[in-house]
Amino acid sequence: MQKTILRISADSILIANAAKIPALVEIGASPDAIMGTVSDLIDSGIVDVRDLISLTLEQIKKCDAESLLHVLPNDKLIELTDCYYQIKNN
Repeated sequence: MQKTILRISADSILIANAAKIPALVEIGASPDAIMGTVSDLIDSGIVDVRDLISLTLEQIKKCDAESLLHVLPNDKLIELTDCYYQIKNN
């Protein structure tokens, strides 16, 4: 992935890349549309699953303990972390 900033939230995706014109794209939509866009980004090779897992883990690390309970259940966090290390080690 080039030097690109990718921020995904429940209602928008922000993509910024200084080497591209336009340098900034923000897409606002429903959660289903966001998931479709993320799938399209993966299918087109702009991002891969490793990028998304790394992004998610970094965002989770920045959450405080109170917020984390509302973001991701502990069992899902464990699954995500295990998946990350499986991909990283293969």
